[in-house]
Amino acid sequence: MYVGDSLSLNMWQSMACMLHSSLPQPANISYHRDAPTPNVTFLDYGVTLYLYHSTNLVDIVREKKGRVLKLESIDQDGAALWKTMDVLIFNTWHWWTHTGTSQPSDPLSFLFQFRIVFMDPPYYIHQEFI
Repeated sequence: MYVGDSLSLNMWQSMACMLHSSLPQPANISYHRDAPTPNVTFLDYGVTLYLYHSTNLVDIVREKKGRVLKLESIDQDGAALWKTMDVLIFNTWHWWTHTGTSQPSDPLSFLFQFRIVFMDPPYYIHQEFI
């Protein structure tokens, strides 16, 4: 399952295309783009790729001051579904760097408390924030 924003959508579509092109044709495929959780299933192989759209991965609530990210609470709508997957691929970094009206919290200030692993294809960059 790919979880995240439009970058995850692009990765999900690319993976589906690569798998489809590697199969003997005609391939037996089921594609559900308009489902609540879009998916493509390669029926002969029992493999399904899911896409779960979640811009920030955490819950967002409305308060008097506006939208607030609840960093201690992961996206509850997706959490139950995520637990059933064999592999999860998260990518939401794009939205954490926005400022102004498109960023509902104090931009990046909370990151300095945690060890963060940034995914920057085709390799990972490990960086310690203190």
